[in-house]
Amino acid sequence: MNISTLRSSLSWSLVGNLYYAAAQWLMLVIIAKLGSTAMVGQFSLCLAVVTPIMTLTNLQLRIVQATDTQNRYSFRDMMGLRILTIIISAVMAEGAILIFGYDLQTSLVLWFILLAKAVESASDVSQGVFQKNDNMKEVAISKIIKGTLVIPAFVLILYLHGDLVLAVLGWMIMWIVSLFAYDLPKTRKYEPLRPRINVKESYRLAKICLPLGIVFMLTSLNMNIPRFFIERSAGIEQLGIFSAVTYLLVAGSTIASALGQAATNKLARHLDRLEFGTFYRLIYKLMIMGVTLGLIGIAAASLAGSWLLSLLYTPEYAHFADVFIIVTVAGLIDYVAVFCGYGLSATKRFGVQPYLGLTWTVSITLACAMLIPVFGAMGAAYSLVISSLVRLVVQWIALRAITGKMKENSKGELANIYEATV
Repeated sequence: MNISTLRSSLSWSLVGNLYYAAAQWLMLVIIAKLGSTAMVGQFSLCLAVVTPIMTLTNLQLRIVQATDTQNRYSFRDMMGLRILTIIISAVMAEGAILIFGYDLQTSLVLWFILLAKAVESASDVSQGVFQKNDNMKEVAISKIIKGTLVIPAFVLILYLHGDLVLAVLGWMIMWIVSLFAYDLPKTRKYEPLRPRINVKESYRLAKICLPLGIVFMLTSLNMNIPRFFIERSAGIEQLGIFSAVTYLLVAGSTIASALGQAATNKLARHLDRLEFGTFYRLIYKLMIMGVTLGLIGIAAASLAGSWLLSLLYTPEYAHFADVFIIVTVAGLIDYVAVFCGYGLSATKRFGVQPYLGLTWTVSITLACAMLIPVFGAMGAAYSLVISSLVRLVVQWIALRAITGKMKENSKGELANIYEATV
């Protein structure tokens, strides 16, 4: 991948992810404008349950596809595994409903969100094929189509019926249309489509990918654990307001993820060629971008936080402007950690990552338990800062250790080759 190709990939990845994230955020805004804070809270609670489940069962196959420089894994086997993991996610979701005892309406919202996310996970396998073939344009178009289809349906249903269950059902249907109208036909250009469920191959793939699924689930819990604590201690309406405030970080997270996704294949190739200096120069550039994004967010929250929250949602949300500022501080740290995480994934040493993820999950759980009962939403914001800092530190230490060991091993191999030739 040359520089011009990388720039094109970064541009398309950024456009697609920003558009997609904007559509996801607009869904929350629409609920706030056409519904109530309680409805926002219900939607956020269901997302808080579904997202970690889907993040775990997705196994982050797309990252494994993007770093598959030797073409070991086919779309057919990946999609076969994806079908199995969707079934597992459905069982886990039903278990969560039974454990938490949600009412019928909340259960229906949760189920339709799960099904929408299941369709998204199928599209993700197609996007992994596009990314593997350095075609981020097709990834971006896929995301743009999804965002474009879902918003009109969401607005129309909520405006006419005021029913969140029907709105989420419409969301799911629109994503099914996108999957069959664009993602699968485009995938056919590269590989055969028919899924192949081979138990032995699925087990092998799952064993490789499970560590990534665990670490990304733990990362997802970082944002969602505070929501569970707030819902239990302050109620569904306070959860709705906090979720709306923290969701404004999505823009920065989306930019960071887009840049990281586009650079993953290049980072992996640098390591394959033992170009450690070039690898770290790219990592540092990405981290500087993360700091810049974070500073922009902090400045916006400090100078116009109340105005922004009132404009984007309702005046009721403006009272949480101080929480917004602390959340943007957590965002700055988290953006840098995101790039460090993509660097770790490029090493293909996936097994260590769940242990790292466990450290920041434990840190946010302890912080929430101590701070939220005393400080409420502000305590949740401080908990995000603590966990983001822990995440950045442990990932950086692991990245330096892994690449250092890779460098030592490469020197040893070169020395053996030299001795064998003299």
